[in-house]
Amino acid sequence: MSSLVKTILKRFRATSLHTTITHHPFVRVPVNHLQKFTVHRKIKRQTLEARSEAELLICLPREKSIKIHYNLEAESPNLGELTTCLLFAKYLANFGHKVQFILIEPSVGRQVSENRFGHGRLLEMRSLGEEIAEGNLEFIGVNSNIYCEGKEENSSHILFEHAYSTQQAIFTHVSILFGLSEMRSKFGTPTNLVKWNPSGYVGWHVRNSSIDKLRNYRSNNQLVADAKALTRVFPTKQIRIFTDDSGRDRVEIACQKKPELRTLFDSGKITFQEAKSYSTAAIEAAGCDFWFQRLGGGIGMIPLFSAMPFLILSEDFHSFRLAGGSGSLFYSWHGSRQIWHLSAYASFISASKLLAKFKTFVLSV
Repeated sequence: MSSLVKTILKRFRATSLHTTITHHPFVRVPVNHLQKFTVHRKIKRQTLEARSEAELLICLPREKSIKIHYNLEAESPNLGELTTCLLFAKYLANFGHKVQFILIEPSVGRQVSENRFGHGRLLEMRSLGEEIAEGNLEFIGVNSNIYCEGKEENSSHILFEHAYSTQQAIFTHVSILFGLSEMRSKFGTPTNLVKWNPSGYVGWHVRNSSIDKLRNYRSNNQLVADAKALTRVFPTKQIRIFTDDSGRDRVEIACQKKPELRTLFDSGKITFQEAKSYSTAAIEAAGCDFWFQRLGGGIGMIPLFSAMPFLILSEDFHSFRLAGGSGSLFYSWHGSRQIWHLSAYASFISASKLLAKFKTFVLSV
């Protein structure tokens, strides 16, 4: 693709017209159906690579040292993806392996200048790594310019060593590993990697990111509809929105334009998370009696690795394939009240009836 075409596409994607077109059901739904029926050869290859790695992990003796390299020059800046890989490190450590998770930070240059990893995001990543690793495994954050393997490398198993040596991302492979039955047979079910401690509130994830904007709420009307549905189904529970600063601004703007949403905030029925950082928000999220999410991602990984009941409306057929999901379960080890509702219409369907199925259970928690 020529630089001129790329420039034109970039400018078009920055316009409101692009948003209007891509969010319209006549465009969005057919695109989702195309994703649904598209055969991804890359996923098949990654699945084979993950199965090969699983065979190696299963044969390792207990207490074997394992190194996991998370190279930010290959991985995305998505905190949810880092969360998944950190939880996999914890998964191996809980079994008895000595796990070292190495966060390789990007060198000063193109990626940082493009703001994929600003200073604040790197701090969040380090904080998250330290929080999840505490008492379970060793977490190290180091710049790629100065990192080099120690002499003990040959005595440690390197997770996806080929990917590490060729600077490829490992998130996709780790997602596949979590879905393999042979991994669960050896290491157990990952449901309790995040300890669920219900604390009396319902979590609602509202994403507002400049990365993959199609996973954000498409309209203020949709926000209001979900807010009303949640407060109607769970009238005695506080609805707590989990989001970042951009998401807060998005909701505040919606409150200014939609008085009914402002009223729900003023009444205290809906509020924002108390945590100020992603790592502390992850702890707070683990206290939800129930989790609701339309599209999104990020911190929505937390309930996936807990016993928490959830309803996640998703158009992400790609991730569903990686997890090896079936029916309404993202991972086969999820419970009957952990629903991943996969649909080409996920951005448009009403959540009321789907949420109502959880009412009796959640109100009794």
